[in-house]
Amino acid sequence: MDKGISEHWMAGHTIVYSGRPTQGMSGVAVWIHRKTAGVLVRYELISDRVFVVRLNTKPQNITLFQVYGPTTAATDEETRRFYQAVKQVPKGDMLLVMGDFNAKVGRRKQSAMSSAVGLYGLAESNKQ
Repeated sequence: MDKGISEHWMAGHTIVYSGRPTQGMSGVAVWIHRKTAGVLVRYELISDRVFVVRLNTKPQNITLFQVYGPTTAATDEETRRFYQAVKQVPKGDMLLVMGDFNAKVGRRKQSAMSSAVGLYGLAESNKQ
């Protein structure tokens, strides 16, 4: 994995990106608004699929995870590393997770999740 960060500025905003050299293979990005720059504590690349931004906010800090989940073609080890990375949250922080988990949720079934899954999903769901 090519573990590097690219940082760009546009109209006072910061865009931070990381990924593999091969286009379309993982990669995550975060746009940090210029008004947010004053509360930015740090940003850190956990992997080419997980990027963390920590903000000093009141009444508690916010840890933001920007993720691009592995597809079903990924190895079990790569999937395990992805979910381990998402668990690295400082105690007491509010957690916001956003991005693409590459989830296939399938068609609506009578279950606890039936209100969260629409009528037009694909017939199959993936293992995770």
